[in-house]
Order: sequence, then structure tokens, then C-alpha cells
Amino acid sequence: MSYFKDFDCVSAGYLATIKSFSPSTREEYLAHLQKIYNYKLHTDFPLVLHIEPTSFCNQECRMCCHPTQKRLASITTDVIVEKAIAEAKKYRPWSTHFFFFGEPFLNKKLFKYISLAKNAGLRNISTTTNLTALTSEGIKKIPHSGLDSIHISYEGISREHYKAVRGKDTFLKATRNIQTLIEERDKQSSKLWISITFVRTTETDEEIEDFSHKWRPLLNDLHISPQFEYRNESIDGSRRQAIAKIQDLRNNGNIMFTSEDARVPCRQLWTRMVVTAQGELVPCSQNIDGGLSLGNILHTSIHEAWTSEAMQSLRMQHLSNCYTTPTGKICSGCTDWDWSGKVDIRPTVNSDKI
Repeated sequence: MSYFKDFDCVSAGYLATIKSFSPSTREEYLAHLQKIYNYKLHTDFPLVLHIEPTSFCNQECRMCCHPTQKRLASITTDVIVEKAIAEAKKYRPWSTHFFFFGEPFLNKKLFKYISLAKNAGLRNISTTTNLTALTSEGIKKIPHSGLDSIHISYEGISREHYKAVRGKDTFLKATRNIQTLIEERDKQSSKLWISITFVRTTETDEEIEDFSHKWRPLLNDLHISPQFEYRNESIDGSRRQAIAKIQDLRNNGNIMFTSEDARVPCRQLWTRMVVTAQGELVPCSQNIDGGLSLGNILHTSIHEAWTSEAMQSLRMQHLSNCYTTPTGKICSGCTDWDWSGKVDIRPTVNSDKI
């Protein structure tokens, strides 16, 4: 019986089949993720595991809340990474992503950790980077480092706008490194999947079309991302990213809706877990301060945190839209649940152009 076959009723056996299913393609993964979320199934391990190499960053992006980070910036340890990889080897998540808040390549051991994950047989090993912390020699190592995909945060086609958005005058270096990476991928006959994520801001809106025409033919994917608000754990419920100082409304591309009447449970609670640089186990890729921690990997396994009573309670609070525990109250002020929680087909902004 096909996993994708339509069913007139949902049986316990069918739900058990979904829980134990292991997707082998991205198409299967997306369909599987949606089923897990739609049925609100409690799996033994997250589908996507984030491991944070470091919470330090070398840029000061206006649309990012990193400058307001309350937890101590740090670099992870071998023990934390090795424990996470060993457990992932047992449960085999769909993806292991070396990123949370920070620039991964500031950790000089990142290539070592990627190699450990690859040797452990983990699938879809990836990272997100601004690609400015590496020399050209470091860039040349990426195509055969063990990474399956790399997501590059990069806005603008002008040095002026890049600096205005990212706070650092590294446009030329970032551009050169991206070009080098693409050239090396092709030269080395690597299957590395390369994507650029372009976050919409007031400064860069006018450049999106030209940016897309320049880069899309060279990449596997170009993602135009809306701005998020990152209100979780803010003192007064206000936005925490610096862009709020010069922009009254976030630039969300008209594809995010935050009416409380339409609020739905956050999809992340059924799909992903973050191991922060200090080992905290956080079920949200936007909870920068780690206040949603369900334990530390030095004392609690990912499986234990993922299946814990505290995690079940957090999910139930989202299902009932009633946030009573300290962790639940962190979620209550979030306005980005729409992006994380909905599973509908979203309209593409300027789809005829980008």
C-alpha cells in the first residue's frame, strides 16, 4: 500500500506507518512533514536536528535579533556535538543542520563536525552561512567536506545596500566567495546543493528582481524570505530586531498573517529540535535566547526531551491556544507562528518575475 494513498479513515496502523516512515527524497519529506503536523503525531525524534556550532556572529544584520541575544555567546564543544551526532545516528533524522543563531564557520572545527556527521551516515547535512568567515582555501574545501547543502544569507546587488542591511562592508568578499564556491562545485564535480536566502527589507526590495535574474541561473535554489519579528522573550513584547528602529512594519511580502483569530499550532513543535552551542535542547529555531529549553544534552538525551512531559504540555498549549507554563508564555507573544505553523500552499510574491 502506497504511503501517499488517500484513506477514507485514519487507523491506528496507518498512523503508526506514518510515524515509522523514513523519507528518501525531498518530495517524500515534505509530504511526510505535513502528515506529521496534520495528525499531530508524537514521533521518537525530530525530523530536523539543528546543531549550533557557535552563537557568535561576525555581522550585525538589521533584520536579525542577534544583537539582542541574552544568552552568553559561546562556541560549542566536541562533547556536545559528538553526543548529538551519536544519537542522530541511531534515529536518523531527515536532516542535520549545523546552524542556529551565529555564523557557523567562526567555529574552526566545523569541517571536523561535518565529517563526523557524514561518517556517522547522517543524511542531508547542511549549514546556513553568510560565507564571509572563510578564506578562498576554506571555500574550496566545502564541495567535498561532507555537506549536502549550503544556504547562503546574502542580500543586495550593491555594496551600499549590503552594508546598510548587514552592518558590515563585506559585500565584495561575500560575492567573491559565492562565485568561488559555485566554480569549485562545478570543477570538483560535486553534488553540493547551493541556495541563497534573500531577506526582504525596505533597503533591498527594489533589487529583488535584478538579484534574482543574476543569481538564480547559477544556483539550485533562490529563496526570497519574509522578515520575522522575533518577539519571543522580549521584555515588553516589542520586536527585537534592529530593523524596527527605522521601519514601522516588517516587510513580509504579504504572505504572513498574524491575526490571533486565525492562530494555529506551531509546526516546529512536531518537526525540529535545536542543540544550542551550550547544549540546551530547544524545540524552536527562532527562540534565540533558548528559554524554551527542555534540558541540556549533557544530562538529557534529545529523545528524552522530544518525548518529555514538558514537550507534550507545550504542544497541548498550542493546540488549545492557552499558554500557561513559563515556556508556553514565551510562545504566546510570538507573531511568527503563521510561517512556522501553516501547511497551505503560499502565494509567491512577484511569481512572474522571481
